[in-house]
Amino acid sequence: MDNLEFVDCDVQVEKSFPTCEHLASMACSQDPSTCQCNARCGLTMSCCGKACNAPCYECQMKSVLQEDEKTIRTQHRNHPCEKSLHCGHRCQGYCSKDHEHTTSCKEKCRQSCVHTQCHRPCSTPCAPCQEPCTW
Repeated sequence: MDNLEFVDCDVQVEKSFPTCEHLASMACSQDPSTCQCNARCGLTMSCCGKACNAPCYECQMKSVLQEDEKTIRTQHRNHPCEKSLHCGHRCQGYCSKDHEHTTSCKEKCRQSCVHTQCHRPCSTPCAPCQEPCTW
């Protein structure tokens, strides 16, 4: 009996998830297959070439489990396009392979001077100031 070693099962250890490449700290008694991976997915998205910032488990739920039980994350959470538009604002449409960047920007118009501020959406043409402006 002197050679027995007791393990405190509340001790946190690094464990691999069976369906992805990530590790997580969990109780030594916890089975990683019963947990969801909250690590950042990090894979390159085919729609825009950016790294996916969604939690890994969200992308796993959208993708197909392979035979070896690893999930190949090919589908990712919807995310804003954020490409720069001609007006300087960012595209707020959802990114996709066939996404057309809109020319109808809904952001607040940036046209202003000391006399007035345009309150129309950015893509709506605004009237020029009727007063002599400093610019």
